[in-house]
Amino acid sequence: MNTESRAELRRQHVEPQTSEAFYDAAPERPPLGTSPVEMTCPGCHNKIKTEVTFRYKFATHFIAIVLCLIGCPICACILYCTPCVRKTIHYCPLCEKFLGTGNTRNLDH
Repeated sequence: MNTESRAELRRQHVEPQTSEAFYDAAPERPPLGTSPVEMTCPGCHNKIKTEVTFRYKFATHFIAIVLCLIGCPICACILYCTPCVRKTIHYCPLCEKFLGTGNTRNLDH
């Protein structure tokens, strides 16, 4: 993006919007699930397939501790094997920008 385009974008954001003005909407981001998604990275503007990592939620650790305290450590171990207790994090593989967290309720197959 050249400097003239950037200056024009800044000017558009400063000027009040009128009903006659037309502004392009931001491109829609595809829904992020539990598997990699093809999209355009908002950071580097390249067409990419997201890199996915999984992290356990705080509630997962809390429930596991409670299960261990009440005498069911096997249930705590089984808890970590279920996909619904993890959050899916999407990154750009080129610029490593955080792109969002996937929805584990709609599991991808």
